[in-house]
Amino acid sequence: MNRKINRVKLYVKDTDKAHLIEKLITDKLLNNNFIIDNNEYDMAISIGGDGTFIKMLHNNSFNNNIYYAAVNAGSLGFLSSIESDDIEKFINNLNNDLISIRELDLLKTRVYKDNIFNDYLSINEITIRKSDFSSLRCDVKIDNNLFENYVGDGLVVSTSTGSTGYNYALGGAIIDSSVKAYLLSSIAPINNKVYKTLSNSLVLSNNKKISIVPSDNTNLCILNDGKIIKINDISKIECTMEGSIKCIVLNEYSNIINIKSKIIDNM
Repeated sequence: MNRKINRVKLYVKDTDKAHLIEKLITDKLLNNNFIIDNNEYDMAISIGGDGTFIKMLHNNSFNNNIYYAAVNAGSLGFLSSIESDDIEKFINNLNNDLISIRELDLLKTRVYKDNIFNDYLSINEITIRKSDFSSLRCDVKIDNNLFENYVGDGLVVSTSTGSTGYNYALGGAIIDSSVKAYLLSSIAPINNKVYKTLSNSLVLSNNKKISIVPSDNTNLCILNDGKIIKINDISKIECTMEGSIKCIVLNEYSNIINIKSKIIDNM
């Protein structure tokens, strides 16, 4: 069999709806001679909401050698382009090797402790703030040039994919995930006679580097796609766009935004 995908692993949210969809997908995959394999697989499918999809990516260390797909089994999922009504079409497309792939760019965050560093990948965003809820004070640099002396509750660096997440809640722009850009957004920045910080989100080309140097590196809290990273005495944080994943989609991104927006308006 010459199709690209033969072996599949399922990541399922523990809800009744997700398990019902899991059974439907499993039956259709097996009937089309796919193999369900949790160890060696060509594609990983999340069945749930955006959180399930993000956990799946992190569990696979954003491996670009496999394909990813997200089936919505929640109430709202910007990253889940496949609805339950689309499952038969989705499986048929897989079986006939008629798949549409969207490359989703990844954010790489390098966190320094003196001269030692650790790297983290994100599909949505990285958030920097103080764990004791005091004001974050730091120098923000773009390509090593000083951009601002930031004072406020925190900073969020988002991919275009993650622009519909925390960035959007902060009033930032939504960027089509095919656009090679990312965003820097402020959480409650302080603007008065003493402190002048940018209130709007900044859209940057994906070849730019953001550097964040804290004035006080105690009690810093970093969240990678919502998961807390515990590192003491951080001296510098660098964010760049690096790498991507292959995501199988059925609906265009603009259509998804339109559908989800209508759902939100009706809530």
